[in-house]
Amino acid sequence: MLSCEKAAIANAQSMSINHRIADEALDMLLRLLSGTLTRFATYVNCRHGTAWSKFNTPEEVAAVIGKPKHYLRAVTKK
Repeated sequence: MLSCEKAAIANAQSMSINHRIADEALDMLLRLLSGTLTRFATYVNCRHGTAWSKFNTPEEVAAVIGKPKHYLRAVTKK
């Protein structure tokens, strides 16, 4: 696996990927600060011009952390 720098030099990486990821990160940060963040991961494929996100649902988070969905339920203390 090549580092970002080596991949860019080898032209194996889109020249715009760092800008694209910076845009996604800024958008996620602004949404986090404003309380409107609904996703926790975004994947980008510059070659195909596609992007997709994982959203803050119990199913998505449970799948990523390898736990069952009920693991994420809030527990109320009596």
